[in-house]
Amino acid sequence: MNFLLKLTLTFLLVTIFCNISFSQNNLSLKSAIDIAINNNADLKASESIITQEKGKSLQTNAFKKPEVFVEYEGVHGFFNEYDTRKIGISQSFDFPSLYFLRSSISNYSIELAKRDYQKKQSEIIYNVKSAYLNIEYYNSLKKINQSNRDVIDTLLIISEKKLNVGIGDKIAVLQARINKTKSESDIASAELQLQASYNELSKLLGGKKDFTVTEDLLNENNFSALDKFGVDTSYTNLTNNIDNIIAELKLQQGEDMLSLAHSSWLPEFNLSYYNIQTTGSSDSYGLHLGLTIPLWFWQDTRGQVMEMQASNNAALYNKEMTKISVRKDIELYNKTLVSAIQKIKLYRIEILSQTQEVMELSKKSYEQGITNYLDYLNSQKLMNDTQIEFLNAMLDYYKAIYNLEKLKGK
Repeated sequence: MNFLLKLTLTFLLVTIFCNISFSQNNLSLKSAIDIAINNNADLKASESIITQEKGKSLQTNAFKKPEVFVEYEGVHGFFNEYDTRKIGISQSFDFPSLYFLRSSISNYSIELAKRDYQKKQSEIIYNVKSAYLNIEYYNSLKKINQSNRDVIDTLLIISEKKLNVGIGDKIAVLQARINKTKSESDIASAELQLQASYNELSKLLGGKKDFTVTEDLLNENNFSALDKFGVDTSYTNLTNNIDNIIAELKLQQGEDMLSLAHSSWLPEFNLSYYNIQTTGSSDSYGLHLGLTIPLWFWQDTRGQVMEMQASNNAALYNKEMTKISVRKDIELYNKTLVSAIQKIKLYRIEILSQTQEVMELSKKSYEQGITNYLDYLNSQKLMNDTQIEFLNAMLDYYKAIYNLEKLKGK
């Protein structure tokens, strides 16, 4: 009784441990994205840059340090014997508009840092989705090639039997062996690509290994809704595109920097408040207001204006080129998406089932000796090519979706 109880408990513990280990190795697409974002060093560096820009903004908006001064006139020996002593504090101020311009430029820098973070995050999500999708693609391709090899193995056995009983020919056997070698090469190639995709996703996850993808994105049933309804293909809004937003922010920041350069001609204010002590008379107080005008340094200011004007023109050109490039990319991926949807519908509704029927009919005919080896080989090749084309159409569908989501800033 004790032995049975121990055996039962051991079995239960092993089962629970295996289930926990299995669940820990399962990796959904959402989990993969979360892990990649949390572990990405470049993204963490971008967070530090945002904090750095906020610190710079505080420095930019700060006033200049005040100056405390003491002046003596008519000193006789020591500083306690003088005719006049002036003690005061002096504060310099830039022209008021400069503070607003610098603050605006700093805010643009902070916003640009945030958008750069968002862009890197979007790229990480895109790369994880692509790597995850490639794993499923090459795994599916491997299964198709393995199925193709199984058919060829069966064909080889049938061809050898026919040859042994005198109703076959050596060419059919030789051709079957050649096709088997090619199918095994295709399997090995898919395995190499599959391993490369695993390595790419592992790198994006910060070195995580021993995981199993679980989404099954390329399952044919996931596309049943496309047969009647299709999907929303209205990815034409450029408002949320990160590259467009960054280009617009750089242009606006450049305009403020140009205005700041022009503002260098404006005077700087100096305000002083002081106490005057004169020997033999009561204390008095004074106020001084001064202006600093860049009379002798006009070339420096002019050079700043020219530099900022050129930079602003470049930002304007870059904005227009970015808008054109993004619009072209959206048009391209929209067309790819529509084409992939049409192809998936056609293959699901007609081609796959028809090809399967032709394959089964050809197989029976060959086994019964009605058709020759080449007819069976052609139908088998047609079936294999059809499955791969359908797989490629599903791959194109997801790639177009991922690229359009990236362009929309998702």
